[in-house]
Amino acid sequence: MNQKLWAYIGLTSASLIWGMSFIWTKDIFNSWGPFTLCFLRMILAAGFIFLYARNRQISLKISRDYRSFVLMAFCEPFIYFIGESYGLMEVSPGIAALIIGSIPIFLGLSTIVYGKERAKKGFFMGAVYSILGLIVVSFDLEGHLRYSVKGLSLLFLAVASAVIYNQVIRKLSDHHKPETIVFWQSLLGAIMFLPFFLLIELKQFTAGLPYGYSVWSPFTLLTALASTCAFIIYNHSIKIIGMLKANIFVSLIPAFALLASIYLGLEDFKWFKVVGLAFMVLGVIKASQNHQPEAS
Repeated sequence: MNQKLWAYIGLTSASLIWGMSFIWTKDIFNSWGPFTLCFLRMILAAGFIFLYARNRQISLKISRDYRSFVLMAFCEPFIYFIGESYGLMEVSPGIAALIIGSIPIFLGLSTIVYGKERAKKGFFMGAVYSILGLIVVSFDLEGHLRYSVKGLSLLFLAVASAVIYNQVIRKLSDHHKPETIVFWQSLLGAIMFLPFFLLIELKQFTAGLPYGYSVWSPFTLLTALASTCAFIIYNHSIKIIGMLKANIFVSLIPAFALLASIYLGLEDFKWFKVVGLAFMVLGVIKASQNHQPEAS
């Protein structure tokens, strides 16, 4: 099996994990605040990667690009998770999915100004199909999506940080292993979240100790799978198929979240949402087949 096929399988798996992470996060927010979750998730993810790298004799040392590593962690997880978490508190999950799902399009537009890869017509056509699918699965035939200016602003802040993050890791992946990138992303992110956790949510966290299975189970899944395995897979895939192709799989995350919600009985099954999912999958296939990186 060639490397590209493995990359596509890996990215689909990562998108499935990130789709499930919305459900795990919702469960945890019943007991923890966003800063508590982000700090503990990042520090434990850094610990997982440290033990894995030590067992596999992978060096985590960095001899250059310090500023790029700090910028990477500042964009994601720090700014991205703040924008996404607090944005979700202000708008409906549907419109949040629409905005987060637009990341590949904004990333493609960013390559016009910056980046070695240039998005071509096929990539944008695939991205448009994916957004159309998101619109169909997000809107309910009987109602309207709830939104606020504050919520939209926070979610677009998350999108902007994701675009910058992807441009930074594309550059870092030329010189550093994916495990090294994700380790420093997690460790630096934990350091950035620590003051907010201590000042804002520490009392709330300690007051609820000890927490039960309903908290620690989704937290372990988030940390081990979403914050560790999925990011390592994503960084490996960028080296193989490029930043733009890898990022178009972001469009599948809301689709997997929807399928999981239907399976768990959190959302009703409706035929028009199946049509929307089909458009999203078609968009990923079209963008992957027709896009070829173009040197800047």
